[in-house]
Amino acid sequence: MKGKVLAVLAETIDEIGKHKRLGGPAYYSSLTLLSLGAEFDALLTGNVMRTVLEYSGYTVNTFCGHPTTFRFISTEPRLLRLLNRCFNNIRGLPSEDYEVALISLTMGEAPLTDIDTVAKRTETLIIDAQGFVRDVGEDGVVFNNKELAAKLFQAGADMQERGTTVVIKASHDELPHPSSVERFIESGGILIVTRGGESVTLSTKLGCWLTRPPQVIGDPTGAGDVMLAALTAYLASGYDIRRSLLLGVAAGSIRLAKKEPPWILWSEIESLARRLRLVECDSIGDSAYI
Repeated sequence: MKGKVLAVLAETIDEIGKHKRLGGPAYYSSLTLLSLGAEFDALLTGNVMRTVLEYSGYTVNTFCGHPTTFRFISTEPRLLRLLNRCFNNIRGLPSEDYEVALISLTMGEAPLTDIDTVAKRTETLIIDAQGFVRDVGEDGVVFNNKELAAKLFQAGADMQERGTTVVIKASHDELPHPSSVERFIESGGILIVTRGGESVTLSTKLGCWLTRPPQVIGDPTGAGDVMLAALTAYLASGYDIRRSLLLGVAAGSIRLAKKEPPWILWSEIESLARRLRLVECDSIGDSAYI
């Protein structure tokens, strides 16, 4: 049975040289949910995707009216400078409850304490760590702050102990000290760790599994947002976390090979997912084997 999704997503403008590009989870994740036919309500920053989704018949509210803007200093390695940030409390939530909620921000557009507000309205809460672990130096350059990461994992463990299933997706360089990770997993939390295009691990209290994405050449922008949105859609449709992860990884890989917008079909995701498999690994996948 298909359940309803709440998507709390940030819109961004990326300045790359003289060009500006619409991006962020509000763009990539909401278009993925739309193209997969997910039943969802959206709570966004920015107004571009609000217009698109409302035109398509979805319920959309905004809790901050402008996008967060980054300037690309370099693409390899990826270095960003924050130009301006949307920030506000999460407000405008529809009055119903949801099977799954996805919070995918880019630069702390909402305070960490507000995730409790969303957690109370859903059975499963999926959080992209990116939106809560980033900090800026005096020069405005964005970096990952391990203290902020520890606070996120602590909040996830607390919510898990209060009865909401919490899934945190983080890249390997967004993780806090292992003790914070271990407490989150021991509380029953679910952790997904990405390592570029090399591997993705799934860690739970019951064990750890790893998959290697197919090697696809293309623009990686938005691939993580597409992966997480597809995983959310499959969880809401009744798939378990292990199967949903494989399907999400397949969707993210397809994004690399597609031009925008990232329209993705169930059939092509499931076709590619047949090439993927999960194998056992250690607690966070740092010594994983195939």
